[in-house]
Amino acid sequence: MKDLALAKLQANVLNSTLAHAWIFTGSNLEQQQQLAQVFSNWLLCGNKNSSVACGSCKNCQLFNAHTHPDVCNITLQAEAAAIHVDAIRALNDFVYSRPQLAPYKIAIIYPADRMNLQAANALLKTLEEPAPNTIILLLAKHELMLLATIRSRCCILRISNTNEIFDVSLMQKLAGDLEKLLLYKQTNLIQVAANWSKLDPDLVLASFELLLADLLVLLYTRDPRFAKFAAMYQAQNSLLTVIKPNNLWLMLQTLQQARYCLASGNNPNLQLVIENILTFAEP
Repeated sequence: MKDLALAKLQANVLNSTLAHAWIFTGSNLEQQQQLAQVFSNWLLCGNKNSSVACGSCKNCQLFNAHTHPDVCNITLQAEAAAIHVDAIRALNDFVYSRPQLAPYKIAIIYPADRMNLQAANALLKTLEEPAPNTIILLLAKHELMLLATIRSRCCILRISNTNEIFDVSLMQKLAGDLEKLLLYKQTNLIQVAANWSKLDPDLVLASFELLLADLLVLLYTRDPRFAKFAAMYQAQNSLLTVIKPNNLWLMLQTLQQARYCLASGNNPNLQLVIENILTFAEP
C-alpha cells in the first residue's frame, strides 16, 4: 500500500524523525520506484503542503525533468548483472557534498539487492558515517539478499502489493462494527471478533488492513482525496476521534503479522487474532 507508506514517511519528516537510510521492499519494484519518486519530489519541493509537492517551484521543475542536482539515481547499467563498486563510490562522492538547491540530498539505489559484495561494502561505510541532510533509499524485492549489516542500519518499509483481495461492502461492515464497538458501545470486542471470525480469513484480514491503511492516510493528510475509499470518509473520520495514532500502527502491525502467519501455512485461531488486534482500538 503505497499511500500508507508515503503517509508514514511524510509523518517522519513533519515530526523531524526521518531516518537517514531506508529500505523499501516488496514484490513489486515498480511500486517502490513510484513511492521513491513521489516522496523525493515532495521532500525537495520548496512550496509543499503536508502531503503534496507543488509541481511548479524550481525544485519540482528540475526534479520532473530528471535534472535536479541534489538527486542521484544508481541502477543497473545496460546488460549488467549487478551494481558495481564504481557506482557506489561515485554515490559516496555525491553524498558527502553539500546540497546545491534543496534542503536535502537524495540517493536512490535500485534494485539494491543486485549490488555485488564490493559495492555493498562500499555503501556500508556511507551508512555507518551518514552525511547530514542526506537521505538514502534502497529499493529491493528481496531484502534478505542485502547484507545484514546494511539492513541493521536502515529503516525497513515493507510495501504490500496493491492487487490485494478486498471487498468494499465488507470494509463498510467492518467500519460500521467498529463504530458500534468504539463510539456507540452497542457491542463488545469478543462479539465483534466472533462475528468476523466466521468470515473468510484472507478476505476479512485483507479488507481490515486496507481500512486501517486508509485511516492512517487520513490521519496524516486530513484530506479524503488521498483516501483509497473516500466514500467511507464519515465513518473513518469518526473512528479517528477514538483510536489513538500509535494504536493504529500497533493494530496494523499485529494484523500484518497475522496475515504473514496465514500465508506461511500456519492456522492461528482467527477469533483470538482479531481480539488481539481490536484490543489496541479500545480507548
